[in-house]
Amino acid sequence: MRVVFVVLVLLRVQHVHSASKGVVASLQAKWSMTPLLLETSEFIREDGEEKFWQFVDTVKELTVYKNGESVRSYYNLIIKKAGQFLTDLQVNLLKLSLSLRAYSPAVHAFQQIASDEPPPDGCTAFVVVHSQNACSTKDMKKLLKTAAGRPRPYLYKSDHQYPGVNGTDLPVAVLYAEIGTKEFNTFHKVLSERAQEGKLVYVLRHFVFEPKNEKMLLSGFGVELAIKSTEYKAVDDTQVKESKSLTTDNEAENDEVQGFLFRKLKKSHPELQEELRELRKHLLESTNDMTPLKVWELQDLSFQAASRIMTVPKFDSLKLMQDLSQNFPSRARSLTRVAVNQDMRKEIEDTQKRLSESMGIQPGDASLFINGIHIDLDIHNPFSILDILRTEAKILEGLHNLGIRGSSVSKFLHLPSSTTVEDSYALDIRHSSIMWANDIEKDSMYRHWPSSVQELLRATFPGVIRQIRRNFYNLVLFLDPIQEESIELVKLAELFYKHNIPLRIGFVLVISADDKVDGFLDAGVALFRLLNYISEEYDEAQAFTSMVSIYNRVEVGETLSVDTVTAYLTKKFPKENAARILGVDSSYDDNRKAGGGFYRKSGLGALPVGLFNGIPLRSEEMDPEEIETVLLQKIMETTNFFQRAVFMGQITESVDVVDFLMEQTNVVPRINPLILSSERRYLDFTSSPVADDWDDTTMFSYLDSKDKTAVVSKRIKYFIRDEEEVLYGVTMWIVADIEQPSGRQLLRNALKHMKSSSSNCRVGVINNPSGKPTEDNSALYRAVWASLLTQSSKNMLDFTLKLLKEENVELLKQGTKIKHLLKQGMDHDAFEKKFNTMEVDFLHSQQKYCKEVLKLKAGQRAVVSNGRVRFTNNPSSFGQLKKISMGDTISHMAKAYGFQYELVQYKWPRWLHQQTEKQRIIWGYKILFLDVLFPLAVDKIIFVDADQIVRADLKELRDLALEGAPYGYTPFCDSRREMEGYRFWKTGYWASHLGHRKYHISALYVVDLKKFRKIAAGDRLRGQYQALSQDPNSLSNLDQDLPNNMIHQVAIKSLPQEWLWCETWCDDNSKTTAKTIDLCNNPKTKEPKLSAAVRIVPEWSKYDNEIKQFLKRVKEQKEKITEGRSSSSSSSSPQHTGTRRDEL
Repeated sequence: MRVVFVVLVLLRVQHVHSASKGVVASLQAKWSMTPLLLETSEFIREDGEEKFWQFVDTVKELTVYKNGESVRSYYNLIIKKAGQFLTDLQVNLLKLSLSLRAYSPAVHAFQQIASDEPPPDGCTAFVVVHSQNACSTKDMKKLLKTAAGRPRPYLYKSDHQYPGVNGTDLPVAVLYAEIGTKEFNTFHKVLSERAQEGKLVYVLRHFVFEPKNEKMLLSGFGVELAIKSTEYKAVDDTQVKESKSLTTDNEAENDEVQGFLFRKLKKSHPELQEELRELRKHLLESTNDMTPLKVWELQDLSFQAASRIMTVPKFDSLKLMQDLSQNFPSRARSLTRVAVNQDMRKEIEDTQKRLSESMGIQPGDASLFINGIHIDLDIHNPFSILDILRTEAKILEGLHNLGIRGSSVSKFLHLPSSTTVEDSYALDIRHSSIMWANDIEKDSMYRHWPSSVQELLRATFPGVIRQIRRNFYNLVLFLDPIQEESIELVKLAELFYKHNIPLRIGFVLVISADDKVDGFLDAGVALFRLLNYISEEYDEAQAFTSMVSIYNRVEVGETLSVDTVTAYLTKKFPKENAARILGVDSSYDDNRKAGGGFYRKSGLGALPVGLFNGIPLRSEEMDPEEIETVLLQKIMETTNFFQRAVFMGQITESVDVVDFLMEQTNVVPRINPLILSSERRYLDFTSSPVADDWDDTTMFSYLDSKDKTAVVSKRIKYFIRDEEEVLYGVTMWIVADIEQPSGRQLLRNALKHMKSSSSNCRVGVINNPSGKPTEDNSALYRAVWASLLTQSSKNMLDFTLKLLKEENVELLKQGTKIKHLLKQGMDHDAFEKKFNTMEVDFLHSQQKYCKEVLKLKAGQRAVVSNGRVRFTNNPSSFGQLKKISMGDTISHMAKAYGFQYELVQYKWPRWLHQQTEKQRIIWGYKILFLDVLFPLAVDKIIFVDADQIVRADLKELRDLALEGAPYGYTPFCDSRREMEGYRFWKTGYWASHLGHRKYHISALYVVDLKKFRKIAAGDRLRGQYQALSQDPNSLSNLDQDLPNNMIHQVAIKSLPQEWLWCETWCDDNSKTTAKTIDLCNNPKTKEPKLSAAVRIVPEWSKYDNEIKQFLKRVKEQKEKITEGRSSSSSSSSPQHTGTRRDEL
């Protein structure tokens, strides 16, 4: 069981003092500045490892220019080198990426991995061979010789693996180096050569020997400086007094404003009293741009801003828009004096009306669309938008390279996206073998539910599962009745059933298909026949409850037995003859084989397995401890799909929901993991290479992957069914060694399918020989190729099918000539001439293509269908809110005090009423998002306030039984009598609301997250908060008022009083047994917390001094490291005189 301890502390920001009124804040990463060259390589890597390695080869020693060039010149050099592999549009995106430092975390991740090795002393680059390090190529070669005796290293998904054989039997050499340095090039030359020769697996990880002293300044993030009041407010602040921006007349006489002495001016010019007052007012407003505006001045402010932007030249308008947006409060006063163009006002109002009617965008709303894709600004950030831009750029460039340009591009962009439930394949659940336990639409227990599909569009609190009398959600469980796992799954299904979750539940029992096996020999057969009997004689609901009752009789650790089934039958139906139901002559055996047949045809994995609306659940989702949460989450996700379908008119009152689901494009007859795998690789056909001949193997080898694919697609020939010119919907390439039986079988099956299929399909074949191709070992493929080049479509198809028969292959091995296998009607002369004069160079090119582009081993088979490649054979912690964290101090504390920590975060939903004060935001995170803030693997959390001293083992609190409640809080003490008048919960609303219950404090609490999620406590709390928070006078202490207000709906377990002692409310006698001491505010004395801590807690001073000394040591260590790096870099860096370096 994992337990997370949560402490909330405020984010520290830098405050720079200056003469300016403003506060300058910056956000620094924990890691040092990363080299732009490495970030550029990671950007290029997104387009494939091949481009990455080509870029690496181009910049092997680029850093030699680093010291001789200015920063800007070196940056331009990197961009120029990258431009060799990127389009102009991609180069612009690269510049955006570098400005955001988007790939700096990826580079630093490798640096962290390197620190775990750890790096050998003095090595600017090093190689790790199976856990042993080498600083030179000579030592590396020695380690490679003995690598077989040591375990292989773990490779990460982000690792850069050099293209090559990369077999599991080869040693793995991991190079830690900085691309572009001389040391990197030395290792890279040796490792890349050996990887190409198939002698090792070469992996590169970024490693900077001497990182820069400066920390990485983060872009794309916002920093907020919030000023928090640390005391309870002792005044009534509900009466807001109007602030005066101008001083009184008496004050005005003595004021000097921008050098004008208005007292003297009034004496000198009494006739200009009014004009002087207006002048003074104007000068005051111009010196204080933040003066609040009147209501009437605000009404046209947006129009005035737009008018201002439109009056400047076009090349300045974007800069002005940026300035107004970022500095709006200080610019607002000047905008009030801008005259609004009435034509522009009318155009804006017309646009607002059109957007409101067509897209629901109301005046004042902000929306971003990229190529018609709506970008939710509450979800996306500059980094995710960069990803979207890159994806869209790839699509548009691909269409452009295919010749689709101009207005045709917009037509492609307007194509509707898939409307399937999700990007997963589903099975048709309308199968006769499924035993449905319930039917939402027909069963009487659901008769009081509304049946209209429009109920889906009715507003409800977020997270509420709508109870509608439609079979929107369907669960099918494939079970082997005698497996132990089946017991828990059946009981879980009953839980959903009893709690009226709108889930239709069905079972497919996979049992013995042997007719000789009856219910007295096999428990699965016995259960199947008994359930059939109950369904026929009574109903499905009783059959399901009987199934649950039978499994409830099975002891823990045992499995279902025949005796258990017969005992239930005898007790429940004493008048029935057991032999008539379970015996050899049972009449309740219908569809017995159907379940097993459906399961085997489906292609599903090992039992048990479930389908949600036809989509298979993953094995980890079938864990009985996880499946409940998984199913509830899927119900919530699928609701959005149905809402969209109802809104768009795809589901109406007359539509059968299950039929609608099963007619979606993701429903297939069989789940074939080879074809329907989630990992998809597609070939790129958009290239137009200068050379398009594969007969010259040397020239072909110099082409990149896209060019190689373009050459192959141009040169390949196809088997077709007839000579008519048609548009082929399916193009298949069969990749195999035709000289091997498995390769011939694959090609023969593909050709037979094409011949019998009604679809327009064509088949090409690429040879992937097991060895080096020669005339002697390639006769079959060359014969197939000769027929493709010389014969009609019918003749070449018939001849190839004949040639691939194993009996004919045996005849060829015995000496029969291929010409003797030619069929009547073929052009014998043309065939023999082509076959006898055919060179094997193009076979070498095909072999290289299979290895370098398709990433196949020699002889490995694959199918490329419409450009998609399919392979057919293969030879306990401490938690903190991320937004409110202790910076890097916590990492040092974790190391010193031996604890683990994790950072958690959750973005406040846009639909939930927002809090603006920092303290109330923290309170909100303490209570509103407990179900979504932590990983599902976390069972319990304990929250401890930062000002609380723990004197006991919190494991005791973790193990405390909560007696069915989702969380436990400690009640406020009643023992300090002198504070009786301050106990607000004993009078008024709280007294009547709580009744006999106690009011609980939120300084410490324990949460059973499994129970919390199971009863949807988070949804209930958020719903009540949404209703109450609209009133500013409600929930004054949000984090504890809300759970106490909801105590009747979400139960609170009252923890023993000893778990939280507070001097304000608890008497001195109870302090001796206290397990935690909380430094509560005292509304009577208002004593500062730090002075109270020294007085109340004897060990406080000891703790305080220890932490101060610890932080001092950390600071000194940092300074020593910084000084060491500075002296090292200053001694090794060349001195520049007489020139000035320009900076980025």
